Amino acid sequence: MKKTALLVLLTALVCGLAFAQTAPETTTVTGVLGLSGGRIVLKSGDTSYYIRGLERFIGFIDGLKEGAEAAIEGYASPPSLEGPAERLLFPVKLTLDGKGYEVGPAISENRTWRHPRAPERPGRIPGRTGRDDRRGCR
Repeated sequence: MKKTALLVLLTALVCGLAFAQTAPETTTVTGVLGLSGGRIVLKSGDTSYYIRGLERFIGFIDGLKEGAEAAIEGYASPPSLEGPAERLLFPVKLTLDGKGYEVGPAISENRTWRHPRAPERPGRIPGRTGRDDRRGCR
């Protein structure tokens, strides 16, 4: 009985430590934009940051091209053991030629993405009942 209680207590402590971590913090990285393997990369010093989702803004943001100086604020992944010089960066704000652009959603305190149209229920559009809106179409 004592061993079982000790095991349950230790399991609860480990789970508590796992959930006690704080929300990720944003970081700002400044460097030169480039391409590597068809993906957008921000080279800052010896580190290459692969920018997730920035390719959807090509053609919409003036100056978003290879060789441009940029400052990107977002959530950076920790360095990997295989290649500490390569990291992922999930952008929130992009600054090009002195202009700022909102390019991604922020992460809330409980580490869930805030849906811009329905923040109370991620993935749901307010006012929809879930029924088929195409009445009469069968």
